[in-house]
Amino acid sequence: MDVLEYSPAPEGDSVVDALAITPANAQLHIARTLLGAVTAVRAVLPGMLERDSGALLFTVGASATVPLPAHASVGLGMSALRNYAAVLHTALQGTGVYAGALMVATRIQKNTSGDPDLIADEYWTMYHERSRSETVVGDLQLLASPPHGGPDRH
Repeated sequence: MDVLEYSPAPEGDSVVDALAITPANAQLHIARTLLGAVTAVRAVLPGMLERDSGALLFTVGASATVPLPAHASVGLGMSALRNYAAVLHTALQGTGVYAGALMVATRIQKNTSGDPDLIADEYWTMYHERSRSETVVGDLQLLASPPHGGPDRH
């Protein structure tokens, strides 16, 4: 296998705000997002290392870095996945295997900054350049700004 692309997506009813997170909910998000990635990487990395080539690409949501109260449960797993991608990127230097995360900070839809074709182009660039541990699609600063200039009370 030349490329592993891992894009965990939460189940809609498992996404809860910061005040509603339970141990079971946190475990669900960490298992799906981080442990799923670790399992997938363990399945393909030995062959990549043996061939001295390959790429591990991870899709990470903006909740990994931006405190989005309504998506707090998702952020638990996404921040762990972001860290895992970064440490893999560093650990794999000089092996011929690349690891990187693409952080999506926008809604994925045609003709926007989250256009699936543009996201695919970013992955293609990451794969070929192999220099960055993370690329952001969208605007993290816009997401971090509370609506209407006031504090976010969700």
